[in-house]
Amino acid sequence: MPAVIEANGVRFRYETAWVLDNITFQVQPGDYVGLIGPNGGGKTTLLKVLLGLEKAQGTVRLFGQELDQFKDWYKIGYLAQKSPVAQSRFPISVEEVVFMGLGFERFHNRVTHADLKKVYEALAKTNTLSYAKRIFHDLSVGQQQRVLLARALVSRPQLLILDEPSAALDAGSREEFFNLLGELNTCYGV
Repeated sequence: MPAVIEANGVRFRYETAWVLDNITFQVQPGDYVGLIGPNGGGKTTLLKVLLGLEKAQGTVRLFGQELDQFKDWYKIGYLAQKSPVAQSRFPISVEEVVFMGLGFERFHNRVTHADLKKVYEALAKTNTLSYAKRIFHDLSVGQQQRVLLARALVSRPQLLILDEPSAALDAGSREEFFNLLGELNTCYGV
């Protein structure tokens, strides 16, 4: 089975400053990996390179495919550092936020029973099922973060990428959030 992520000699710079220099690593299916480092150390940049949001030198493969050939984005769940949904006061329900993780095409087609089942499974996995009909911006930051995690999980990804998922959480919420991530990794391999 190929590595979920393979990076070889990855280099990236903003203008003249190298942020990433000769980064090489592999992530195998089921691995639970954390990146730590100082602010401005390149963690978010590396994630953006891995997701094809920034173009770097070197080679990146996802599930054995070269990044520029990779088309199976449904295999990846992503929780951004700053979510536009979390920063909005738009009156969207929790259920609708999670539906967004199924992809834009779902909003143009009929929602199926299978779609609903995926949404409610993701809410259950993140202990947010009781919030389904609530307005997203009325939730606490910790509750919002768990809902955004449900949105990342709804497509049943094989790889979950989180960018500073606990930055705005207090110590208790942070511990609860990371315990949940550990359970998801153990139970589902993401």
